[in-house]
Amino acid sequence: AVVSTQSTGEFYGKEFYIFRSSLSEHLSVVLQQYPEKRGALLAELLSLTQIFIEKGLTGYIIVQHLMLQCFLHCSPENIQELISEKLLDQIPNFVHTKEGSKIAQRCLWYGKVKQRKLIMRTFKGHVKDMACDPNGYLVLCALFDCIDDTVQVRKTVLSEIQTCLDRIVMSISGRKLLRYLIAGRESSQTHCQVIESLKVGEDNSVSKKDPETRRREILNAISPPVLSYCTENLESLLLDNSTGSLIPTVVEHASGDMTPLLKALIAHLTTETMESYPVHWALKKILNTEANLLRDLILDTVGPETISSWVNSNRGAWTVLRVLERGEVGASAKDALKLAGVASFTESKGRDALFEFLNR
Repeated sequence: AVVSTQSTGEFYGKEFYIFRSSLSEHLSVVLQQYPEKRGALLAELLSLTQIFIEKGLTGYIIVQHLMLQCFLHCSPENIQELISEKLLDQIPNFVHTKEGSKIAQRCLWYGKVKQRKLIMRTFKGHVKDMACDPNGYLVLCALFDCIDDTVQVRKTVLSEIQTCLDRIVMSISGRKLLRYLIAGRESSQTHCQVIESLKVGEDNSVSKKDPETRRREILNAISPPVLSYCTENLESLLLDNSTGSLIPTVVEHASGDMTPLLKALIAHLTTETMESYPVHWALKKILNTEANLLRDLILDTVGPETISSWVNSNRGAWTVLRVLERGEVGASAKDALKLAGVASFTESKGRDALFEFLNR
């Protein structure tokens, strides 16, 4: 729902009532127009916000809009006054709206250690829905960024994510959350606007732990269940571009032993599956990295005849080329391809590029 300018203006106090139709719904604009009224306006808004919280009215869109203006423009001391147990209990009711999500993030950033733990407790049973919501998952990202007690985060939040990975992976927002958990603020994995919005909380005075240490502890906690899930469900994940794109992210950024996952990927490779775009894209992303375990596993475990058979598909030929041209080339695989006569395989651009490579 759109918050109307006139309705919003009615909450700015008696002095602005007659001008309500010409006021902006965004408080920052009003404060620029009437800087001399800043103190009175914020005091009025702060008082109203406290009433909204006490009466449990935070589920209404217009109330969330006014509350957010208060959180954006009031002093940290005033914001601390608002973060009461009454408000924290209501957070699950509004994390799924755009402005409610921003309020919840600021409750985490400005809240004291005990208040942050209380917020985590209120999320119990709601994590699955939040993770799959386009606004709710951002609150979880903010939580992972600021709470120092990663043991409690693992027990309260990550444990619930672990139990519903199937639903999270199938959700657009859920995949965004997993990318953030696994790859952090890599611009290739998380949109720059999301990164910038989460940077607002970096200057909070409550978090003491080094951010990289906190991120590494969370990564170490979430990586084993994600690796296990991807290994067990690899075939179904690679049926779709969106879910298949998680595999290179996990291989590149997760912590732990990648061998079982990569062996499962190799076992999935046939002339037919390699023509599948999700499989081809995943292989391309993984093989384009430098120190590459997948390339070594292919050369060590896949027979030359099998590698030769892959060349019969265009995308398979490109994959074989990437395997051979990076690092030390497996001599037996290269010789087998020469003996098999690459030029006699199904004509394709990939075959031609591989033929050219082998005859250098």
